[in-house]
Amino acid sequence: MQHKAPYLNLPFFCVRAAVYFAIWLTVTLLLNLWSRRQDRAGQPALQRRLGTLGGVGLALHGVCIHFASVDWLMSLEPAFRSTIIGPLMVSCQLLSAMAVALIVLAWLAPRSPLEGHLSPEALNDVGNLLFAFLCVWGYLCYFQFMLIWIADLPHEVAWVQRRQLGVWLYVSWALIRLGFAAPFLLLLMRDVKRSPRAMAAVAALILAAQVVFAYREVLPAFEGGMAGWMDFVMPLGLGGLWLACFSWQLKWLPLVPAHDPAQATALHLRQLALEEERRLEEIIHG
Repeated sequence: MQHKAPYLNLPFFCVRAAVYFAIWLTVTLLLNLWSRRQDRAGQPALQRRLGTLGGVGLALHGVCIHFASVDWLMSLEPAFRSTIIGPLMVSCQLLSAMAVALIVLAWLAPRSPLEGHLSPEALNDVGNLLFAFLCVWGYLCYFQFMLIWIADLPHEVAWVQRRQLGVWLYVSWALIRLGFAAPFLLLLMRDVKRSPRAMAAVAALILAAQVVFAYREVLPAFEGGMAGWMDFVMPLGLGGLWLACFSWQLKWLPLVPAHDPAQATALHLRQLALEEERRLEEIIHG
């Protein structure tokens, strides 16, 4: 491991972590600041600035999370190497974020003014996006396993073997069946994707599976490979802090952006959905 020491050392590790968080926090703060300004002023220049920052921020996040995945995950077993680890972690984040967004959407859907903007067609499109991220995550998981199986290199096989022994074998099968196969089949159904409650249930299943997947990726690297009480408390604690902050912001931030250019499209889809409902009622009642 000596040739990796210039990269895998504590001072440089801490510097890289500081850089990751500095980039993420800067992009987040600018997006929030400019979004609030757009709500007040509605300037087209702010919308273009938000779009540009969103694109640049997405590229920066992809680069950061790739190196962060190497630092925080793959370095736990430095003999193991995988070029897919970065994209795999990005797909986990996108899938988890979309699942959280759908749960929040189902929670806020009955509230005004969001109720007047949400349509079954828009909800169906969001469900398709969740389905796409689920397929990407499943594909990357399978592709990583397939490449390790084909190459049959000892240091890579050992990494997989630690995640297929004892209780982790059952965890792996549960992830395949409940974390991928069940949501995959449910999201093929149009009625499920058009129901906020059904979508929230599917999203909750996916989110829970992603937490278990994180355990499966990390814990077998340690001696014993089993979770301690802190491994369960930390996700609940950090998630609780995020939820508290999010709920606090909901008190003074609008559910629907005041000058979002996508509002016209959302209202149009809502109007089409109402017209379709009226036509169906006319047909049913003669």
